[in-house]
Amino acid sequence: MKKGFLNTDKAKRKLDTEIVPNSPRDEPKSAKKSKGKEKAQPKSPTDADADHTYRTPIDLHSVPRQLLKKMGYSESEKKRMVFRTWPRDPSGKSLVENAIRGKRAGNGLDLWGATLYDFYHVRRVPDLAGFITISTGSKLAAEMKDFSELDAAKDEFAWAEQEEFPRELPAWDPGEATTCYESRVQGGYFDAFSSRKEVREKAAKSNTVWTTPGPYQLAEEHRPSEDEDNEMDTASESSESEAEEDSEKPAEAPKLDVPVDSPFHSIHYPSPWPLIPFENPFPLYSLQRSIPLHLLPKKLRVHDPWNLLSVDGDPEHDSAASWTSKKDIVRTCILSLSPESQKAANEAAKAAAEIEDAEVMINEAVMILPQEEEGPTEEPAVLAVLPQRPRKLTEIPEAHLYISPQGKLGEGHHSVVYKAEWELPRDLFCESAICKTCVDEKVRGETKRMKESGEWEQQLREAQKARGTPDGDSGEDPSAMDVDPSGSESPKKKKVGTTNPAMVTPPVVTVREPKLIQKLRYEGPTITTHPDVKYQNTSYPETICEHRRFHERPVPRTAMFEVAAKLSMPGDEHLAREARNYLDFPPHFFQHWNGYNVVPPLRDPTPLGALVPQFNGYYVPRTRAKREYRSPILLIEDCGQPVDPDKLCEDDRQECAALLFRFHHAGWLHESFAARNIVVQEGLPTTYPLERMVKPTLSFRLIDFGRSRQYSHSSARMSEEREGQKLFRLHPYAS
Repeated sequence: MKKGFLNTDKAKRKLDTEIVPNSPRDEPKSAKKSKGKEKAQPKSPTDADADHTYRTPIDLHSVPRQLLKKMGYSESEKKRMVFRTWPRDPSGKSLVENAIRGKRAGNGLDLWGATLYDFYHVRRVPDLAGFITISTGSKLAAEMKDFSELDAAKDEFAWAEQEEFPRELPAWDPGEATTCYESRVQGGYFDAFSSRKEVREKAAKSNTVWTTPGPYQLAEEHRPSEDEDNEMDTASESSESEAEEDSEKPAEAPKLDVPVDSPFHSIHYPSPWPLIPFENPFPLYSLQRSIPLHLLPKKLRVHDPWNLLSVDGDPEHDSAASWTSKKDIVRTCILSLSPESQKAANEAAKAAAEIEDAEVMINEAVMILPQEEEGPTEEPAVLAVLPQRPRKLTEIPEAHLYISPQGKLGEGHHSVVYKAEWELPRDLFCESAICKTCVDEKVRGETKRMKESGEWEQQLREAQKARGTPDGDSGEDPSAMDVDPSGSESPKKKKVGTTNPAMVTPPVVTVREPKLIQKLRYEGPTITTHPDVKYQNTSYPETICEHRRFHERPVPRTAMFEVAAKLSMPGDEHLAREARNYLDFPPHFFQHWNGYNVVPPLRDPTPLGALVPQFNGYYVPRTRAKREYRSPILLIEDCGQPVDPDKLCEDDRQECAALLFRFHHAGWLHESFAARNIVVQEGLPTTYPLERMVKPTLSFRLIDFGRSRQYSHSSARMSEEREGQKLFRLHPYAS
């Protein structure tokens, strides 16, 4: 079978004429017999239209349209089911439970397939028609090889060999999200929401920027203050009268003592930053990629002008007020982890620091070839060794959180959830880079200096001598380098080539999802230089060179993201238990994977998005006020709004139920399963935001784990499993 067969006319005719095709590669015999006659006949417009339809690539993630039509489904209702059949040898062995496994994603479930075409109905007993089970191509191929049953399903074997392997799909890069948002700010789109009065007034006179739906008060820029009792380490340091006063109104306290080298210092916010929280009608990007446990901020400064952390207060009466019209109250909260998680975080931080110590000592290098075209050259290549890169962050001492009643997402018996703006060090997501133009200029200058001083000829003679093959009749060059023209190379091999003269060979191009990688192979002498260049970062304007200064203007040393902040009602312990559960969840709960699982008791494949929101830390107040309750904060990914099962198609209802069933298969009970605890948003977190607008695929997540627990016996999940089937009207409760 040839690769790409599914895109041929034969495959498409088969898919359009068979209800349950044995293979997407088969062609009806009648088509083969009449092939020559069809070519001789002139095509009518109808034939041309049909031929045009056949050229459309097959969607491997949807059931063929003709099959859906014959089964009575519309494309909007049903796109996912098992529709292929794996042929069996009538004299073959029976399929029984065994240790043979197919490809698996991170959750370890047995039935995984990269596409819908990788799932099959198969006879357990070859000559018993009614004994059908569901399996996958990779599992069946392994089992049939073990049975030596190779001839009955040759096409299916070939298809299984081409199947993609399971892989984790990262959510959209928060570094790219940061730079995209910064570009919009620098374009002046959000000047009306700047905390700088002069910027807002200038924007108000312009008709080129958006404004908020309603008026808001203009206030002079000011730094927030910290509650007096929060600045003290113990409650005994304040008197009872001071605590009572603090609980009634914000205290007049000194300004925050922020060191100059902190990314949150005011001098590191170029105009028009900082923006007023919750004023911009165009929301921040949601943080959808997990932060490693050891990189969660140790301290959280919570900006809470409405005193929402008291929870039992009533901010609704002035919830529409502007942020600038309120006196900012800043609470300090500390990251709280279980002893086991804290130990794991400490070990991870230590390991990350050791790895960073080692990697930062390895200088990257850029190979500058003597020519771009193929062929011999008398000039050697130049290996430009770059300076040490800046260290990556291995811990985050502090972050800031902004919370407002305007961002209220929901309220329950035990908690209230707000949409919050989370400010983190930008260096956590955006790395410094080297200007290639600077490297070229410095190398040219260094080359000129070396040639004038005679050092160039000396190094060239040493390089040719080190090759050890002056006659050029040696074999493979042990020091030849594959050079990536788009990036830098690590100078692990410092020897020179062995061919004479030097050769630049044609590009070697390999395709790897999702980008094209091109490498040129160079064999010949190299001369090493150390150009005096520096790494550049727009958060540090002094590092930006003249080549990039016009296009890359200064940005803050912080990045803002949207998260969900969950607060607890007074005296309730559900939030603390939920935080512990998040820490105990297996990693695959938070991961997005390619492909599909058939999750029992479901019979159709469902996608493998993350099961739960990303966990961003559990923070408790540093001190307790004597007269006022202050809630701890659970920071998680904002994953949308609760679902309405009556408005979901069958595929979506199955996907929602699969979240619960996957939760069960990992050994967990939810104990509070309801429609309100499954949320939905448009667009997959693993795709670019523009793609989410063009292809608004729904993404679902299970939430609210304050009562969840692990179980040891499978019978414990049966009741909750029935609840899920009833809620989403699935077999045997389908309406």
